[in-house]
Amino acid sequence: MVEHPRLFIDSLNERQSQSIAKDLRGGPEREVAAELGYLQALLQRAHRRLVPLTAPLEPTLKGACLRLHVALEQVNNELTRLVP
Repeated sequence: MVEHPRLFIDSLNERQSQSIAKDLRGGPEREVAAELGYLQALLQRAHRRLVPLTAPLEPTLKGACLRLHVALEQVNNELTRLVP
């Protein structure tokens, strides 16, 4: 914990996300909450790996970033519609 505090914090965040998902009733809401928690954890890991990189990005990574941006915008639009 002392040597890797970020891992500890990430672990706590992941547990909280999982707990919230378990508290929701069954159905699509629970599935979406679980998937969003998983996505959040993945994005945090990707962020840690992006920090040391320098520009310009390799074309494959740049393309992946652009596709992710579009997908996140689509999810954000739906969430904005559902959560006033």
